[in-house]
Amino acid sequence: PARTPGGRWEGAPPMSGIALFEADAIALHKRVVEYEHARRTLDDVRELVAGFPGSAVSDSAAATLKDAEAWLEAGTQVLLRLEDLEKATLSEVAQAERRASLYVSLGHLQSMAASFHPDAISDLYKPLEHKVAVLLPYFFPTLLPIAVSVAKAMSRKRKGEKQL
Repeated sequence: PARTPGGRWEGAPPMSGIALFEADAIALHKRVVEYEHARRTLDDVRELVAGFPGSAVSDSAAATLKDAEAWLEAGTQVLLRLEDLEKATLSEVAQAERRASLYVSLGHLQSMAASFHPDAISDLYKPLEHKVAVLLPYFFPTLLPIAVSVAKAMSRKRKGEKQL
């Protein structure tokens, strides 16, 4: 939503209860939180890749990381230029805010995609043998009585005994 020349949000009810400065503060806070989250996510991915020196990051994972960096940098540049727009019109400021919000949001999405990219963190996935070895101690005590009960039921059926 854009602001009208009177300072209200277009499409907002006239008595929304939110002043213009509060709406601006909420929108700015959202952009800052998205930006910080995207930066932390990218730093975490870098640490993860650096922690596995023998692993190679695929071209698509590297491209996703570069895209996230580029979007965040573009959003930063627009936000820095917003400070220089003191003499700009209200529509120019609103347009720059929307562009910065879009860039930061795209950077956030790309950083999340890089964080969960299967090529970037493929070393964390364990083979089936490892999963069985880890999970068997949890499930074996439960499966043992069930297996014994099924074996007894099958032997009774073979002998022709009545089942309860």
